[in-house]
Amino acid sequence: MFDEVQIMQIAVADSWRRQGLAAAMSEYLLQCSGPVQQVTLEVRVSNRAARALYARLGFEEVGLRKKYYAPDAAGISEDALLMSKYLVS
Repeated sequence: MFDEVQIMQIAVADSWRRQGLAAAMSEYLLQCSGPVQQVTLEVRVSNRAARALYARLGFEEVGLRKKYYAPDAAGISEDALLMSKYLVS
């Protein structure tokens, strides 16, 4: 697993959103990921903004994790979209 990096979480406070911070953090992580071949992450299916950001960064949708996120107050759990980017060495 030394040739793979998994991004666990990127978060930006509400008051700082839509200023390019998530994109800058993501790009920095990709640059500093070392000699790896693949970067993966999970993102909520409903999070269109994050999905669009990752697509712009070259991530592709590669799978779906059913009921990945814990149930909300209404007892509904959400699926996660698995996204992956292969890096050229």
